[in-house]
Amino acid sequence: MERNFLTLVLGMVLAAFSPAAAEEGALIQTNAREGSFRTGQRLWFSVAAGDRLRVLVDGEEQYWGVGSAPVDLNAAAGEEREFQITAECYSPPPQSRMLDRRNFLVAIDRKAPELPPVKLKTIAGGFLCLSAELPPGVKAAAYVDNGENLRYIADLDVPVPLPPVPFSALIWAVDAAGNASEPLSRTFDFPGFRVENPVPGTWANPQRLLIFGAGGRELFWTDDGGDPLGPGGKPYAGPELINKTGDVCLRLAFRHRDGHIQEEKIVYRVEPGGSLAPRQNGTAAAANLRFLEERNIRETMGLSLPDNFRWSIGGEPRNLQGLSELSGGNGLMLRPQPGIRRALPLHLSDGSGIFRFIVTLDGRFPSAPEDSGDFAPAPEASGEQRVDNIVFAGGGAPAAWEEGGGPKIMSAGNSRVLIWSASAELIRYGWDNEVSWSSGSTPVCIPPGGGRLRWIIDRDDHVLGPFTVNIEALRMSKPRDSAQGRYAYRYVSPMNGSTDWVYASDLFDVPSAAVETKTFDVCDGEDIEWSFVTLKGESLRKWRVDRLLPLPPVFDAPGEGQWQRGPVRVSAEASGEEGRVKKIITARIRYASGTVETISETGPLVLKSATGEYAEVRLEARIEDASGNRGPPEVRNFILDPLTVYVSQSLPGASGAGEGSEETGGRDRPFHSLEAALEFARREGRRNIYLNGSFQLRKDLITAGDLVIDGSFNSRWERKGRTALAVLPGVSLTAQRGALKLRGLDLERRTEGPPFLRVLKGAGLELFDCGITGLGIALTVEEGSCFIRDTRLLSLMTGESRFPAIRAADSRIRILKSDFQLEGENGLCLEMNGGSLIIEDVLFRLNCRRTATALSLNRIRGEWRNLGAALAAGDYCSALEIGDSELTVIGGSFSVNARDAAAVLANNTEIMFLGTEFVVNSLFVARALEARNIFPRVTDCRFLFSGSSRRSEVFSGSKNESGRTVSLLPEPGTIGGNVFLAFTHLLDGAYPMESLAGFNRRFAPPGRPNVFREP
Repeated sequence: MERNFLTLVLGMVLAAFSPAAAEEGALIQTNAREGSFRTGQRLWFSVAAGDRLRVLVDGEEQYWGVGSAPVDLNAAAGEEREFQITAECYSPPPQSRMLDRRNFLVAIDRKAPELPPVKLKTIAGGFLCLSAELPPGVKAAAYVDNGENLRYIADLDVPVPLPPVPFSALIWAVDAAGNASEPLSRTFDFPGFRVENPVPGTWANPQRLLIFGAGGRELFWTDDGGDPLGPGGKPYAGPELINKTGDVCLRLAFRHRDGHIQEEKIVYRVEPGGSLAPRQNGTAAAANLRFLEERNIRETMGLSLPDNFRWSIGGEPRNLQGLSELSGGNGLMLRPQPGIRRALPLHLSDGSGIFRFIVTLDGRFPSAPEDSGDFAPAPEASGEQRVDNIVFAGGGAPAAWEEGGGPKIMSAGNSRVLIWSASAELIRYGWDNEVSWSSGSTPVCIPPGGGRLRWIIDRDDHVLGPFTVNIEALRMSKPRDSAQGRYAYRYVSPMNGSTDWVYASDLFDVPSAAVETKTFDVCDGEDIEWSFVTLKGESLRKWRVDRLLPLPPVFDAPGEGQWQRGPVRVSAEASGEEGRVKKIITARIRYASGTVETISETGPLVLKSATGEYAEVRLEARIEDASGNRGPPEVRNFILDPLTVYVSQSLPGASGAGEGSEETGGRDRPFHSLEAALEFARREGRRNIYLNGSFQLRKDLITAGDLVIDGSFNSRWERKGRTALAVLPGVSLTAQRGALKLRGLDLERRTEGPPFLRVLKGAGLELFDCGITGLGIALTVEEGSCFIRDTRLLSLMTGESRFPAIRAADSRIRILKSDFQLEGENGLCLEMNGGSLIIEDVLFRLNCRRTATALSLNRIRGEWRNLGAALAAGDYCSALEIGDSELTVIGGSFSVNARDAAAVLANNTEIMFLGTEFVVNSLFVARALEARNIFPRVTDCRFLFSGSSRRSEVFSGSKNESGRTVSLLPEPGTIGGNVFLAFTHLLDGAYPMESLAGFNRRFAPPGRPNVFREP
């Protein structure tokens, strides 16, 4: 009664709610579970009394009714089947609503898995292990005999160390259902052949095939992806160049004694065209490296590498400098080790690709043949043995047993397993010393001591057994008294490429003391750990030798070329996997005054201008590793500039400050007017003003100390711009005290007035990379100094008066690599009375309607090199007018073109011309060089007349004696090696050009005659 009432209530609730509201599976009871099973499964499903049960298998209804229902699932031997089981619970009629549903995916797997190829590989510590590429859900197990002990490996996915000796093994696969493949007997030679080169990657040069461990084996290979053991396979007879480009598929294989095949496949790409090929020195370098690949390096040697190539031992080429630090400038040092044979991968790159060369370092005895000791015969492996001394508890062996095939023993060397071929039955086994039973679906490892094994066969309807059999113990060899083993190595740092262990020596006996005293070395650029591994898989000792330079550090410092007001904190961190390192930071601070300060620390630095002045900072950071290797430096240059005021026309927000932010004169909040910056600099004692944009100077600027106005910046404060500075009428820039330095400015004033650049007594002016355009006098220097470099001057002269563009008195002036241009009515470029004048690579160009003079000088001392003066005027012009001075002119040229023209007028001046050219073009008066009182020395010069004057004179000389003017002649031997073209007279009227021979006898030095040539 209660049951019917509860059923009614439940039906009402389920009628109001979706069936999904009930907890899934709550109303259906079953023993079913999802998974893969090796044997058939009997499942049952039941529901509460009164409810109805529906069971479907793969969508087909198997049961519909009340109570419970069984389901049998099975598969034939060697078959794998999947079943989709659905069980549903319904309420009683008439509602018949589904109350619950459960789904199960069940696999009956009676198909043995396939065993993929099993290979050897090295693992940490220099040991070997077995590995296989297994499909999901499948594991591989092995029973290994290494000659001294037996080792069971339950899962080859988990690396288990094995000693470096030839060994045999029984290997089988087990799937998720517990099915096992029949064990395969395998023998493993040691070492197995190892392809040292090529390796996967993209290389800029064809690769050389190099294999270690190939001696004594018939190893075949192809480079087109074909079967190496097929008709296209080539036998490996030694290293060989694979001269192919593009994608290359290399396959190698050999057949073991037991018939199984070991194969390797390597895919790589060759993209030629790097600069090692076309350059002359590159070609020689490539040939040398190819030659190096063809020989075995047995002694230490230095290897020179091509210039401007980065290099590394394996990995990515990263070293450009530092070889001299590693090996005293002897190049890349290759260091073979006694008893060791290994391959060295040398990688080179110039940015166009990576060149890979493989070098063999062979420290074995020179008389040993190739691959000596690399091959050792593996243990002989026996096949299978039927178990025929079985004892059956019921007496004799029943027919069912005979039909099932019985168990058998399979062996590989001393490894033995027992398997049952009756896969349709459930085998349970145990040893006499074991209490519980184990499943015999997988091979049973037989221990070295053998023993008494018992088992039963559990069939569907009955159990057979127990059966027993006695298995004899093995006769194991005694362990060796002395340690036997091999040397192995691995790269510690991934910057050398692979970090797998590699065996690099033959098998030999070694006393423990010998291992303790053993020493190793490595090549430049390597970080290697060495190990001696015994036959038992023990590492007696390890050595680490590190000659790999650390990578440059990562700098936390201002960007290259940045300006900082300071203080500035700088630090460096190691890049790459360096472990414990020392970070060394060195700062070299050069102050504007010339003082240099050097600071070096192993941690962060806080830098500031100790003197408060402008300073250039060079930072250099290095990483020193635990082995004492110092890597290449990371270098950064920036400016400490606590005294600079910044002026920009860009909006405040463009430099990081919000709109309307207060102008502070810093780079982040610059002033927007030059006047505000000048006032701030005067008040705060700042010495530098940096500009970008375009500005006006509205009132006089008079310096009270050193001041720099630099306009060579763009809006990002990079030295890639120029600033226009318009000087309003009547306004001047005056250096009154200290030095005024103008750089990167285009100064312009379009009205006449006082000079807009003035240098007063004791002050200085420096113009660098400036442009000056104006009317009238541009610059005056009064007992001061002026340095002009890379500057362009354009001056326009109006009116009848003759004013100079530059006027100086008792001053020091130096002009380098500049261009002065003058136009107008009467032009004079530079007028100077007293002082010194140095000129180098300067051009004066004057084009005037009436008169023009480039330089008018008195009481000066000077030396000029490569001065160029080109003048043209309507009435009269002269390039140089000089008096009471001392001057040396080397190179350069003076060219004058007017109605009356004289290139040089020298009065009472010691002057020497060396290698200078004089060009005169005139209609009437035509003189190249006119001297009074002191005649110049003229050597190796060239004189050319090209005008229409009937009389043209190279030299003219006069002096005053007793109140009268008389001729002035050169000193003998002071006029020589000159060339005269088209002039009519050499010296006034006394020496017409026809008298050149007499002129030479009197005035030319011996062996240095002057010559005349027609133009």
